[in-house]
Amino acid sequence: MRTSAVVAVATIVAALSSGATFALVRGVGAMDMGGASHAAGIGADTTGDADVDFARDMIVHHRGAVAMAEAQLAEGDDPELLAFARQVIRDQGAEIEMLETWLGAAPR
Repeated sequence: MRTSAVVAVATIVAALSSGATFALVRGVGAMDMGGASHAAGIGADTTGDADVDFARDMIVHHRGAVAMAEAQLAEGDDPELLAFARQVIRDQGAEIEMLETWLGAAPR
């Protein structure tokens, strides 16, 4: 798993340094870092508005992180990772709320 994350980061850095658009980078990140269910939500139904698409994609991304953290709480044993999982749920949950609020107020 770490190898695929390193490859994904390297791919994204290379894409950004070559002037790639956010949409291209978004597809790479979804495929290499989040798995099939994560990829199905990221980049789906793009609006053409970079801000809206970013907010929507980040919500999908954060929900995936929350689901992973909940699985860690249910199955994990390591105190440090359990504490981290609780922090992820708290922090990412707050960010999801902020993004959903922003999307609700975004001019279209």
